[in-house]
Amino acid sequence: MIIRNGSKFLLILRAGLLFVSLLCANQFALGQSAEMYSVTGRVIDAVTAQPIAGAHFVYGRPANNTNNGGFLNFAVGQTDRAGEFKLQHLQPGHYALYMSSSLDHNDLYSDVVTFDIVNADITDLEVQARHGSKLTGFVIPAGVTNAATMARLSAVKVVAAVPSMGNLRVGIANVTTVAPDGTFQFTGLRPGRVFINLKADNETLNGLSILRLERNGGELKQGIEIKPGEDILDLRVMIADGTGVIRGQVKVEGGTLPPGARMTAAISNQLRFANGYAEVDADGRFVISGLAAGQYEVTLNTYSPPPRQAVRLHPTLKQTVNVTDANESSVVFTLILH
Repeated sequence: MIIRNGSKFLLILRAGLLFVSLLCANQFALGQSAEMYSVTGRVIDAVTAQPIAGAHFVYGRPANNTNNGGFLNFAVGQTDRAGEFKLQHLQPGHYALYMSSSLDHNDLYSDVVTFDIVNADITDLEVQARHGSKLTGFVIPAGVTNAATMARLSAVKVVAAVPSMGNLRVGIANVTTVAPDGTFQFTGLRPGRVFINLKADNETLNGLSILRLERNGGELKQGIEIKPGEDILDLRVMIADGTGVIRGQVKVEGGTLPPGARMTAAISNQLRFANGYAEVDADGRFVISGLAAGQYEVTLNTYSPPPRQAVRLHPTLKQTVNVTDANESSVVFTLILH
């Protein structure tokens, strides 16, 4: 079974956009060549060797044969009741496949499985699902002073992203809600360096930012290393609000962007926490407000029109901005088209 436009998968991809560098492109354009092949296989539990029914997985063509990058294109597959799957209409080439706990909201993930289609179908491909780590903690409003901001805490979610699996860089992130008492929990995290951030349903976090991460009374830097089989049960996410504003202007020189192209601005502080996001309007303007005082990196990305809206048209532009309370800081980007 192939899911091409599942809203659940698209939401997961959007969560990874803020905290990691998405290198995925659009989904497969299946059926465009007469030379097509199929891949059959199964997903089993790595411990019990039992088949796993209804398991979702991502598969696609990496940017190059060394997997040193993201997917050029991808799709989502699912096993049947017997834990088996069949992928059809695949062109010859190099492919990678993996499971993520965020697809099914369980604790299962897999290592990357690679395969090459040359001039024949592939059979008996085996994917071993593993039980990932648990991460729990508290969101603590240590520096939140505005009552309106405090009231919005219930809509905030916590994101944990492991942006790389070996050399393969991906944009899948785990997202969880925050309980009324401030607790949150992740299950099924794969080993690696985990990046923690906040998000809201509309991607806008104006008014909130992460000050620091703490564990066992000590401060952690962004990017928490999780070892295989290790659980982290005492993470504290200290958050704050502010009154600083970043107002931006984007100037396009040397041509015009194609109709439907979009530009987005995102900011992160020195600890690599995402603190704000904005769409650039038709006049090239954006505003991110409610920021705590400090130094931020502002990044600007330009994306292709649909259906390849996840593909960057130009390299990311970056600038550093100092923000102070109750003041506006300005930033100007010049996008030169060739």
